[in-house]
Amino acid sequence: MGIKVGNVTQTKAASAAYTDTAAKTLFTVPANAMIIDARIIGIASNAATTGVLTLYSRPVDGSSAAAAFAVLDAKTTTGTFTNGVLSGIAFNRQDKAQHITAIYTETGIAASAGAWTVLVDFL
Repeated sequence: MGIKVGNVTQTKAASAAYTDTAAKTLFTVPANAMIIDARIIGIASNAATTGVLTLYSRPVDGSSAAAAFAVLDAKTTTGTFTNGVLSGIAFNRQDKAQHITAIYTETGIAASAGAWTVLVDFL
């Protein structure tokens, strides 16, 4: 279903940090939601080479495995998308509510800093 006149953009927010190296549940977006944006704001990771926060979605009924929909650069204070786009469930209405989780990964010397507010916009 495409975007229609009268849709209201909503945002869910949660926190994540460099210590979240296993799936951390952030929040749930409701059934029929369409994710249209994701970003992070906060203190940059001080990992030596790269630091990314990957966001995943999984239907609350467990009918499919978690799938990545955004890879955000955690080495800057404002996240950016891999290739500048969202993937996976983004821009498609989901008939089931979705759990949103995050996993932080890095390369190089281990980080000792990095904390973000994760914002996901949806219709």
